[in-house]
Amino acid sequence: MEYLYSEGAVSESQFDVAKTEYEVAKADFEAASKLVELRTPIGGTITSINVSVGDYVYTGQQVATVAMIDNLRMKLGVSANDVEFFNTGDRVAVHIGSSDMMASGEVVTMAGSADPDTRTFRVELEVPNPDMNLELGITAGVSLPLPEITAHKLTAGVFTLNDDGQLGVMTVDVSGIVRFNKVTVLDSDADWAYVTGLPERALLISVGQEFVSDGETVRAVPESAVGTDAAKAS
Repeated sequence: MEYLYSEGAVSESQFDVAKTEYEVAKADFEAASKLVELRTPIGGTITSINVSVGDYVYTGQQVATVAMIDNLRMKLGVSANDVEFFNTGDRVAVHIGSSDMMASGEVVTMAGSADPDTRTFRVELEVPNPDMNLELGITAGVSLPLPEITAHKLTAGVFTLNDDGQLGVMTVDVSGIVRFNKVTVLDSDADWAYVTGLPERALLISVGQEFVSDGETVRAVPESAVGTDAAKAS
């Protein structure tokens, strides 16, 4: 009608009537749209629909969930023994379920305390998903490179405690000076333990360590020379 009016094919009164009818119809359409059309403030993927055809809905009801899945968050429950290996900013390999699909993630947040229910520390990863191959809610695991640790296997009888109650072993350095070496136990049972913290090129005192003190000078002798007379003389 605007085109016809501009060409002089319809009168001004006819144009006004058509314009009024259009504006009324437009207002009715917009009012109806607010009741039946759903809009989301973000662009993304619908991950859940919480209503069915025929359901009555009310103002404020959540009818669907829309998520931006180009970057996903992965939550881990890490034990107290393993949380020390995670640091914010670390890159880890993500294994997707039982498939061969792999992804790369970055540690973005770490809990400062353990969850009281699970006794694990929550670690969150950000996993880029530019190709949209990963789906929400999938199960995945992670692996990260660990530093190589050289541990020594020692029998339980060689350990002693210093005056501060620290666990360690007594060694003799190349100068013949006794040293107390605090150790860290990685694994153990009743007879042996894997430990770290032993110095290189040092002799371990495995018998009689309770009779020497840190800083004391001793002299190593062959085992065959240690007999009853030698023990009495010492």
